[in-house]
Amino acid sequence: MTMKKPLKPGEVSVAAFKAKLSGFLRKVRAGQTLVVTDHGKPVARVIPIENENLPRTLPLRPFSAIAAEFAAENRTKPISDGTPTSLELLLEDRRKR
Repeated sequence: MTMKKPLKPGEVSVAAFKAKLSGFLRKVRAGQTLVVTDHGKPVARVIPIENENLPRTLPLRPFSAIAAEFAAENRTKPISDGTPTSLELLLEDRRKR
């Protein structure tokens, strides 16, 4: 049987963090920084938010608005130099068969 490595002050195991999340978040709100460990190895740092004016969540937008914005930004410009498009080449090839 292996002995668990003792945790340093400010460290908490994943299991303890999960079991007592609310209590640990109270400590973080009070200004304490926590290091979450998994089998003795640090995996995350939970730090207090320094600026209370930061938004708590991102503003929500409908997915359709985000998709439309993305499509508009990433739309390719049509070739206007007389070069046939890939669709035109494919259709021409199929007509020949």
